[in-house]
Amino acid sequence: MQAHSGHFSFIQCAGTREEPANYCSRVCCAKALAAAVAILEKNPRARVRIFYRDIMTYGESEKLYTEARRLGALFIAFDADVKPEVTVDGGTVTVKGFDPVMQEAVELAPDLLVLSTGLAPSDTGMLRD
Repeated sequence: MQAHSGHFSFIQCAGTREEPANYCSRVCCAKALAAAVAILEKNPRARVRIFYRDIMTYGESEKLYTEARRLGALFIAFDADVKPEVTVDGGTVTVKGFDPVMQEAVELAPDLLVLSTGLAPSDTGMLRD
């Protein structure tokens, strides 16, 4: 019998919210939460772990956070100075981080790793010319 039916890790704010891209796109968290909910609704035995700096949900998207937690997604906070580290060795992805709630190191080997990167605005210079 299979112990689980898929392990998914998400890392929010990958490459953003620090210079030179120090901004929040305000959509990444909601999209990641919607994906987590979809995964867990389709496959309740899946393991979903979300590394985050801040979960930014607004209005109706706050329900996605509640639903993801209810379905079993686990959230692991991180600080900008102690970000999760990703390595790839022979096709195996490993994510290492620190869980501040449990006060212990975390090492995951997800089947799929999702990096939520901020959206970069387009050059709008032509609009003002």
